[in-house]
Amino acid sequence: MADYDRAIELDPDYAEVYYDRGVTYNSLGDKGKARRDYLNAQKLAKRSGDNWILRLSDKKLSELDNENNNNS
Repeated sequence: MADYDRAIELDPDYAEVYYDRGVTYNSLGDKGKARRDYLNAQKLAKRSGDNWILRLSDKKLSELDNENNNNS
């Protein structure tokens, strides 16, 4: 996580780093932090026109939403 945090510190507008950190949080079971990072990645990707990260972030957010709905 320290590497992701440092990368964000150096370039807070780099959507891919937020996405990657979100994937890591998700794999560790921290869905709240994963969601936060996917949303940040989504916002930054929209701003920069990074459609690849935007699609990936949208997919991961949908997966989290589906997990929440299935656990309700």
